[in-house]
Amino acid sequence: MLVLTGAKMPQKSIRFGVGNVSLHSATWKLWTETSGGHSEIYLACRALGGELKASMHQSGNWHVAFSQSNYKDRVEGAIPSLASRFTDKWPQPPEIAEGVTLAFRIVTPETAVSSNSEVKNSKKVKWVPPPPQIKAIEIYIIITTPYAKIPEWPGKNPMGTELIGSFQLNNKNTVWAVSKIGKGKGHFFKGKSKSDLKEFNNIRALVFGDNPDGSRVIYDIAVSSGTS
Repeated sequence: MLVLTGAKMPQKSIRFGVGNVSLHSATWKLWTETSGGHSEIYLACRALGGELKASMHQSGNWHVAFSQSNYKDRVEGAIPSLASRFTDKWPQPPEIAEGVTLAFRIVTPETAVSSNSEVKNSKKVKWVPPPPQIKAIEIYIIITTPYAKIPEWPGKNPMGTELIGSFQLNNKNTVWAVSKIGKGKGHFFKGKSKSDLKEFNNIRALVFGDNPDGSRVIYDIAVSSGTS
């Protein structure tokens, strides 16, 4: 997909989320800017409006950071341990197979498919079917070189991933978003159930973590079921 932003900056992008336009999790945008000859990759939760995003630079210097304005107006000084707008910095992870780099995993448990808020430009969003109860959808952001030996898309065999979308960078590498149902199970504390989430007022959270392989993971968590 090739789009133009309001600033007339040409992009290739994928918008995706788990659920459907009526009941869904957070929605995401994965994109690259095609002008200037660079091959930078960006990932952001669309509800945050670009105020916090992951940047995967061609140089191999990757980070998650607040926008300059958001950090200055809302974050600086509020979190004593955060001395700059960068919440995480790390080098590009090593390849998990020849020509294949796992950049991010986005984990969406069944309980997070709970928002009925309006989705901007919903027709452009690729919807991933929600997982069964106490399961989660794992979305993998993967980068491949032209020399990678893969089937139609990464993980199709033997992992059984489903393709969400892809685009090619200026350097001829390809960025993929694929999904599958995770093997793990979610659990409530003793005496708690999904109905307990109704006590809260539509609170949602994104939890960032890292993996032993050098990739990063984001957990999309709902503290509210979105119903009353």
